[in-house]
Amino acid sequence: MCTTNGDNANLSPDSQIASSASSCRKAAIILAALFFLLHLPGLPSLSHWRGDERFYTDAAVRMAISGDWLTPAYPDGSLRFKKPILPYWAVLAGFKLFGFNYFASRLAFLLSGALSIWLSYELCMALTRLPRESLVATAVMASNLTLHNTSIRSTPDALLCTFVLLSSLGFAKLLSGENRPVWYGLAYLGSAFAVATKGMSGLLPIAYTFLFAGLSRHPGKRIRNLLHPLFILLALLIATAWYAWAFSEYGAAAATDFFGDQLGERFSGSKFYLIENAIVYLGSFIIQLLPWSAIAVWAFVIKRHAVIRAMCANLRWLRFVVGWVLFLFLIFTCGNIQRTRYFLPAYPFLGLLYALPLLEGAVGHKSAWVPAAAIKLAYAIAGMGAIALGVFGHQIAPGLAIAGIILAACASVLMLVSTGLEPAIQITAAAAYIVLLLAVDLFLITPNFTFSTAPDITKRLIAEAKQPLVLPMAGMDVGEASQIRVLSAGKIDPYIVADNECDAAIEAHGRVVCTETVLKKWQPTGATVEHCATGSTRWKLRDYLALWRAPDRHAFFVSKRLPYYLVTQIDAH
Repeated sequence: MCTTNGDNANLSPDSQIASSASSCRKAAIILAALFFLLHLPGLPSLSHWRGDERFYTDAAVRMAISGDWLTPAYPDGSLRFKKPILPYWAVLAGFKLFGFNYFASRLAFLLSGALSIWLSYELCMALTRLPRESLVATAVMASNLTLHNTSIRSTPDALLCTFVLLSSLGFAKLLSGENRPVWYGLAYLGSAFAVATKGMSGLLPIAYTFLFAGLSRHPGKRIRNLLHPLFILLALLIATAWYAWAFSEYGAAAATDFFGDQLGERFSGSKFYLIENAIVYLGSFIIQLLPWSAIAVWAFVIKRHAVIRAMCANLRWLRFVVGWVLFLFLIFTCGNIQRTRYFLPAYPFLGLLYALPLLEGAVGHKSAWVPAAAIKLAYAIAGMGAIALGVFGHQIAPGLAIAGIILAACASVLMLVSTGLEPAIQITAAAAYIVLLLAVDLFLITPNFTFSTAPDITKRLIAEAKQPLVLPMAGMDVGEASQIRVLSAGKIDPYIVADNECDAAIEAHGRVVCTETVLKKWQPTGATVEHCATGSTRWKLRDYLALWRAPDRHAFFVSKRLPYYLVTQIDAH
């Protein structure tokens, strides 16, 4: 763990920094590894599936079948050039290595999330040379819900964050005067791969660093010191190669699709969204980083003079950090699509801003005991909640009981051992517990309440899919269709039909999968009906309250499941 001042008493100042940096770096690496390993078991879960995943998984399935790895397309064959090629390749690589499943499709993104945690520490250290503050910023990043959500899904944001942080790390080293080739490589190649991941967002680290250097009066921070012809040329080739091919192969159609998504569609409509965006994004800098932001605000209030002095002593890097956050704020506020996840690459910087009051508030004041006490109280509340979950879950589903045991045991251990830890390690341990909580929810809690019909339907029909099997689905959504496409390796081609189109669909394809509601309305004739899958209802707060009050909780729990049916035309064979 990070060494204390007492441990370093006999060392020179440089040796103290090196010793503390080494131990804090180990803690950051352990935190990143825990994030990766704890999320692995729940990675295949479909309970956390979100709509945008289908754009990348559907296209990757099509790429794998066709052998065309350059042309992303929708299931109907229409081309999709809204986003560049790298996220599709990340999904496709998983399919090639581990088969067609959601563990494979999401693995690269989880790895990116874990790497972003480690890179957060390295970036903060490059900027500040303050190991404890850098570790706290890393803990803030690791325990962030947005990082969790983007790391468990096949969408580009986690990849983009990794490459932007790589680029920012390279530029931070260059601005500090370390002009080694490796830093030029990270600066420009990181940005190049970011462009290949999500387009123009990948240029932001270069744009901001050049702007910062251009406004700086420091002779060592000149734009000419940031230039490296070889890496700039290589970055241009990586960033533009696929775009050049796509635009030359498909012309205006590809260019219109891409630039419309990147620019044209982002600034249309009434400009009142500017005010809403500004309010939401400013609020997200607090809300998205709870509980650390709340504790930091409290610490600033009680020790504002000490915190202000610490900030004044660190203006060298604070200017860069605050400038990056404001730079992203101004750019994304101007867009008409509101997505707080766009600020994910700013969270290590915001973590640094919160680290100063968090650490200042933990020492040298009559209320310095409050942050540690607040963390212990959080462990106590989490432990009691976990015990209740274990007892409650024992009556419903084994997974809930196991989750309660794991969370209660870890909360108890951390509450006992946290007393002797220094503030930076206490915060890191608490962040690790939040990571555990999110991972246990992913693997053991939410899948009991929200689950997909896709595995059951795929298992029922895959043996019949000797050739691509077209499967009409009524009363269902495109998400379930996409999941079946992935789990069947493209052997089943589902599509959604309206309730009144079931007769035509079964006439054309011999079978329809539908909900019980559709079946009762349709009342098919000349067909067999069999139960083929079980789905979940959308649980609301009143449903959880009713579950708690139910005399037979297991029976109530099971009653919330929905049957799905396979209707097969009798003369289909």
